[in-house]
Amino acid sequence: MDKGRSAADERTLQRNLRFNEYNGIAFTLGFNLFNPFLGIFALRLGAPDSYVALLSSLPAVTAVLAMIPSARLVDRFPRKKWLTAWFILVNRIFYLIAAMVPWLFPHHAALALVITVGLMNIPGAITTVAWQSFIAPVVPGSRRNQAFARRNLLMSAFGLIPLALAGPLIDSMPLPHGYQVAFTVAFLLGVAEMLLLLGIHEPDPAEHTMSTAEPLSAAALRLRLLGTLQRYPAYWRYCAAAFFFHITWMMAWPLFTIYNVEYLGASNSWIAIINVVNTVASIATYRLWGRLADRIGTIPATAVSAAGLAVFPVLVAVSTSLPMVTAMNIFVGAFGGALAFLLFNALLEVTPDTNRTGYIAVYNTLVNVAAAVSPMIGVALKAALTIHGAFLLTGLLRLMGAGAFWWAYRVSLQKTRPVQSTSL
Repeated sequence: MDKGRSAADERTLQRNLRFNEYNGIAFTLGFNLFNPFLGIFALRLGAPDSYVALLSSLPAVTAVLAMIPSARLVDRFPRKKWLTAWFILVNRIFYLIAAMVPWLFPHHAALALVITVGLMNIPGAITTVAWQSFIAPVVPGSRRNQAFARRNLLMSAFGLIPLALAGPLIDSMPLPHGYQVAFTVAFLLGVAEMLLLLGIHEPDPAEHTMSTAEPLSAAALRLRLLGTLQRYPAYWRYCAAAFFFHITWMMAWPLFTIYNVEYLGASNSWIAIINVVNTVASIATYRLWGRLADRIGTIPATAVSAAGLAVFPVLVAVSTSLPMVTAMNIFVGAFGGALAFLLFNALLEVTPDTNRTGYIAVYNTLVNVAAAVSPMIGVALKAALTIHGAFLLTGLLRLMGAGAFWWAYRVSLQKTRPVQSTSL
């Protein structure tokens, strides 16, 4: 128990941690019935390479447009639990819409699927900002690395279930029925995810430092940008590093799907096997990453994780069969499985308490700008260099992206002064 925390507060915290884990499990069960199979679903519906890239880019474009208005909306609610829960539900309804696309738009099903996935990120952007703002005061900073490492560990472990079952199920049914069954079950799990989030006790807004009286609107953000660069340099350095890394990281995402399906002939079952192997490797290393982050710092641990991911495109480029690609996913799972919670915890470390929601939205906007352009860059590199050349180049760029995190950490470390509350 943390020093100064009462027994009642500790019991509330433990209950919150449990429901946060249950909520994460429900999320990943639904997500793993939907997202891993989107690319191959689009290809089966006749999508060209550009549509596969748009499955990553278009949601990011809608998120960019929605993120700052989302922060303004979220800041209007001192209590954020119910807002977060309702937008989770709205977002998950799009799982059902995606399932019905082949029936609703039989002649343009691939394009309709891409548009559906793009539109679902409007409520998704609000959900992201609301959840991050909601959960920050729920889990104290001293407990975050281990708490989210455990949450992600459980999410990955339970996430194996839909990955193992959905691929063979989809392959056993005629197109598009297998996808429709999987996506419908994903929606029902989204309902459970919403209900489990409601089980978390939200602290009274007066108990933690949040400036809801001064929401960070888009106009205010532009006017105060130079001032915040001086007041919160560690935050802005981290945003710059994360922006560059996400560009380099996401370039190869559509290329992996295209390579596995079009070059190596992967079925839904093979896609499931690859994701299972990746997840098992992640499970085996989650706690190690949490301990490493506590020992050397969250941002240095993020840099190490990102550097490991730089090797993966090179490994795929030399893989000539699906078993080889599957084996390579042990490596990416070990290094990349913890990256999501490392990025999130590092963000919370450097984000100012005042106008926290707005600053989280700014970060997410930058990440989504990167996500909007990088998959299209990856497909363009494939056209210009061949897919193997694109893999090699993205590996080099990912290594530079990892170096950006190390730069942000070292510069902030050198500039740290005892009076700076925002130092790393």
